[in-house]
Amino acid sequence: MLVFVAEVRPSQVEILAFLEDNGLKRVSFTQSAANRFGRRLAATGTFYSHAETLFSLDDLSFLVADVDICRSRDVAKALDMASKTRVQQCLLVIRNGCNADEKTVLEAGARSLDRSTFFYTYSQDSKTWLSVIFVKSGGLAISELKFASNDSRRIEPGQQYDLTGIHLKTSSLTWEPYLMLENCNGVCEASGYLKDYMDLLAGRLNFTFETSRAEKWGSVVEASGSSNVSWIGSVGDVVHGRSHASLSTWNWMQERDSVVDHVPVGRKTHVLAWIPKYPSPDLSFFFRPFSAAVWALIAATGVVGWIVCGMEGEEAVSGRIASLALHCCFVVLHAFYGGALTMFFATSVAVPFGDVSDVLRAYPEWRLISQTGNEMTFMARAKYDRLYLDFWSRSQNGEEDAFVDLETALHRLNYEQTVLYAEEGVIRSHFDTHPDQVREIEVLAKVRVGHAHILLNENSALTPVFTAAAAKLRESGEERMLQAKWEGSRGRRHRVAEVEAVSISHQSVLLFVVGTCVLVVCPVALCVELAWKVYRTRHDKK
Repeated sequence: MLVFVAEVRPSQVEILAFLEDNGLKRVSFTQSAANRFGRRLAATGTFYSHAETLFSLDDLSFLVADVDICRSRDVAKALDMASKTRVQQCLLVIRNGCNADEKTVLEAGARSLDRSTFFYTYSQDSKTWLSVIFVKSGGLAISELKFASNDSRRIEPGQQYDLTGIHLKTSSLTWEPYLMLENCNGVCEASGYLKDYMDLLAGRLNFTFETSRAEKWGSVVEASGSSNVSWIGSVGDVVHGRSHASLSTWNWMQERDSVVDHVPVGRKTHVLAWIPKYPSPDLSFFFRPFSAAVWALIAATGVVGWIVCGMEGEEAVSGRIASLALHCCFVVLHAFYGGALTMFFATSVAVPFGDVSDVLRAYPEWRLISQTGNEMTFMARAKYDRLYLDFWSRSQNGEEDAFVDLETALHRLNYEQTVLYAEEGVIRSHFDTHPDQVREIEVLAKVRVGHAHILLNENSALTPVFTAAAAKLRESGEERMLQAKWEGSRGRRHRVAEVEAVSISHQSVLLFVVGTCVLVVCPVALCVELAWKVYRTRHDKK
């Protein structure tokens, strides 16, 4: 937190209340400010002297200095130092001895800055508190600062700010169903989850935005013969200030954390899925419940019983005993055979993998196909996991390919030894829009990646504003409704969110066919038997 103090005597109580209520304990101030009120500040925390020209983003202390808004040079100096602080880490205490329009002076000074900034001001004369948000190449928003209560100077948590129509530039690539870009002629026509999400933020915060197509997602490029690195693609647009935000479901990564800010816009889950490979229909399947010796004994028992019944007749005592034995044998066989057969049909194909590492370990018999844009997940893990390093190396050499069209990936799952790794929302959305393409797909594992983020410029003035507004969308349930709209409802049975097959197996089809044939043959046999009986009756009468 950085504070520039122009006049302290009339406003000491107000300033100190602001420091104490917001828990500001670490303060840095210039020598002149220390001479005026250092003793009063010493009661609130730890303080030390600091040279104004050396202040930077790495310094998290609270700086106190003297500034007069009537002197343009002092205002420019103060705003430059404010832009070097972390966002929301600056308070300008304004002294206005020339009755200047404070907002006009701040606007004129802020527009000359070469970086975005977010600070607060307190006017000694008008006793007003303001928040000043300047977005480079976007605009300036000055609005009244709100406190938790009238008798407190604690900034209201999750305060809703008015960006007063600031226009933002964003860049990205198509990433269904989260963002689809069409008719790109500089500015694209956008649709999808993130477009609707940004529309909700724009409605709450009062800003406008446009989206352009980037050449790539973004990666680090090392300069030849140098230790310098640079970012390209959509991430590079944000890093180098060509756009204010990158719209996608980005994962948080340590490499990007030092060059961009992350704003959570929803939760994301990756799934590991496959299409089970069932065995081909096999008539011998119906003989598997019993061994060959048991089937031989059953056949012998049947032959003996038939011979006895045929020779002696069922009315004879031996025939009755043989008939009873055959019936008892049938009941026992039916119970055991039916139970064993049911077990065979009810047993699903064994799941061969428990996580991504198991699939990578089964290479080259099995291959992992991942959606384009998930490369960063594997690149980060490759730094300490040999399996991921080998996979990443194969991907760089063209031995592993990523998919863009999910339909193509599902086709490969049907005919190749492959396992799919993609966002659950992407798969669910595909089945929502293509219900005729629902397939027998099973989820092997789910990986809760965490929050999906959009990327903003480093130390962006928009980061706390967007973060607070996004939290409101999450609390109100609007975020979940958007996910249901674009990812699909989690209650539908064909969703991949459930670990179950969505169609019957080949063997079940075979059993159904055999049962149908039996039902057809039995009536035919009955008709033949009745016809034969009628024929014998007429023949005997003659």
